[in-house]
Amino acid sequence: MTAQCCPRETDLSIAIAAGRWPETADADLRAHVAGCASCRDLAVVAVALARDAQDLHHAAAPPSSAIVWWRAQMRARHEAARAVDRPITAVHGIAVACAAGLFSALAGSVASALRQSTGWFDAFTAPATTIATLVATLDVTSRWVLYPAAAIVLSLIVAPVAIYAILQDE
Repeated sequence: MTAQCCPRETDLSIAIAAGRWPETADADLRAHVAGCASCRDLAVVAVALARDAQDLHHAAAPPSSAIVWWRAQMRARHEAARAVDRPITAVHGIAVACAAGLFSALAGSVASALRQSTGWFDAFTAPATTIATLVATLDVTSRWVLYPAAAIVLSLIVAPVAIYAILQDE
């Protein structure tokens, strides 16, 4: 089956696209569409599509530029807060690890003191005393211990000051 094209379809398409169909279209074109089945079908379909496009165009309500600007500012602030929060989280993790290490050292020393007073506690304190012995033999003046410890203490002091300085500007 081959499609039959009418030479007036182009004129009809232009009239529909310009919004001149059917009220302000030429009387000659209206008479042709009334007699031509191909143009009549084109008019029905194209008018329906043009009305739908016009309805969708009027229904679309983009936000004002002030709202778009405000949303961009809020997004930038949230991203900046997340970027600042990452190093703070790392410092907190290191602080928790240090606290866990200190707690285990303290537990080991307390366990050794309790071991002297109770004989039945020997089975439970053997691993703790081993850890306490390792911590006790640690050379605190060594640069491999002193530099990381100083960095941790410095981070714990500088981080709250930095947070205060950042939040004070807002």
